[in-house]
Amino acid sequence: MRAYLALAEAVSACGASSEPQIATHQVTVPVVVASPVMLTATDGVRINSNYRRATAPKALILLFNQAGSGRSEYATIALGLAAASYS
Repeated sequence: MRAYLALAEAVSACGASSEPQIATHQVTVPVVVASPVMLTATDGVRINSNYRRATAPKALILLFNQAGSGRSEYATIALGLAAASYS
């Protein structure tokens, strides 16, 4: 306990706050509109998807959902990928 009090006194003597400081940064993410895409396999199975084209794409990344989930589960990931120049 004494070590903690000594540390707290040393910190306050330096003019620093004992409260944790959280750095905040504002990041501008370009708006990337999702275009719906539907593919039909030769056996009749339909695949519904969203395509987000990056401004200057480096590569195309395909994300597949499974186990009863839907394509919307990747909405936030897809925006981040598009912001990093991946379609």
